[in-house]
Amino acid sequence: NSKDDEKDDTMYIDFAVKYFQKLGMPPNKMLLGLGTYGRGDTPAMPYTGFKGESGFVAYYESCIQIVCEKMKE
Repeated sequence: NSKDDEKDDTMYIDFAVKYFQKLGMPPNKMLLGLGTYGRGDTPAMPYTGFKGESGFVAYYESCIQIVCEKMKE
Protein backbone atom coordinates (compact mmCIF):
# COMPACT_ATOMS: atom_id res chain seq x y z
CA ASN A 1 0.00 0.00 0.00
CA SER A 2 1.53 3.31 -1.04
CA LYS A 3 -0.10 5.09 1.92
CA ASP A 4 1.85 2.83 4.32
CA ASP A 5 5.08 3.88 2.63
CA GLU A 6 4.42 7.60 3.09
CA LYS A 7 6.54 9.34 5.72
CA ASP A 8 4.55 10.93 8.55
CA ASP A 9 6.65 13.94 9.54
CA THR A 10 4.46 14.60 12.59
CA MET A 11 5.95 11.54 14.28
CA TYR A 12 9.45 13.02 14.53
CA ILE A 13 11.06 15.15 17.24
CA ASP A 14 12.08 17.79 14.72
CA PHE A 15 8.43 18.39 13.86
CA ALA A 16 7.40 18.64 17.52
CA VAL A 17 10.13 21.16 18.38
CA LYS A 18 9.36 23.35 15.37
CA TYR A 19 5.62 23.08 16.06
CA PHE A 20 5.92 24.34 19.63
CA GLN A 21 8.28 27.11 18.51
CA LYS A 22 5.70 28.13 15.91
CA LEU A 23 3.11 28.32 18.69
CA GLY A 24 5.41 30.76 20.50
CA MET A 25 7.30 28.58 22.97
CA PRO A 26 10.83 29.94 23.50
CA PRO A 27 13.55 27.36 22.72
CA ASN A 28 15.24 28.02 26.08
CA LYS A 29 12.05 26.85 27.84
CA MET A 30 11.94 23.49 26.03
CA LEU A 31 13.06 20.26 27.61
CA LEU A 32 13.34 17.20 25.41
CA GLY A 33 13.14 13.75 26.96
CA LEU A 34 13.56 10.26 25.63
CA GLY A 35 11.50 7.31 26.85
CA THR A 36 13.69 4.35 27.81
CA TYR A 37 11.28 1.45 27.94
CA GLY A 38 10.24 -1.32 25.63
CA ARG A 39 6.92 -2.75 24.58
CA GLY A 40 6.23 -6.06 22.96
CA ASP A 41 3.64 -8.77 22.47
CA THR A 42 5.15 -10.91 25.21
CA PRO A 43 7.13 -9.80 28.23
CA ALA A 44 10.89 -10.20 28.15
CA MET A 45 10.62 -11.21 31.80
CA PRO A 46 7.75 -13.27 33.29
CA TYR A 47 7.09 -10.53 35.86
CA THR A 48 8.10 -6.92 35.70
CA GLY A 49 8.43 -5.53 39.19
CA PHE A 50 7.88 -1.93 38.14
CA LYS A 51 4.59 -2.20 36.29
CA GLY A 52 3.74 -5.90 36.29
CA GLU A 53 2.16 -5.22 32.91
CA SER A 54 2.43 -7.82 30.18
CA GLY A 55 4.60 -6.63 27.31
CA PHE A 56 6.19 -3.74 29.22
CA VAL A 57 9.82 -3.68 30.34
CA ALA A 58 11.39 -0.64 32.00
CA TYR A 59 14.98 0.18 31.04
CA TYR A 60 16.39 -0.74 34.44
CA GLU A 61 14.57 -4.09 34.32
CA SER A 62 16.20 -4.98 31.02
CA CYS A 63 19.58 -4.07 32.57
CA ILE A 64 18.85 -6.36 35.52
CA GLN A 65 17.91 -9.17 33.15
CA ILE A 66 21.17 -8.77 31.19
CA VAL A 67 23.24 -8.84 34.39
CA CYS A 68 21.39 -11.93 35.67
CA GLU A 69 21.95 -13.75 32.39
CA LYS A 70 25.68 -12.95 32.50
CA MET A 71 25.90 -14.24 36.09
CA LYS A 72 24.49 -17.59 34.94
CA GLU A 73 27.35 -18.00 32.45
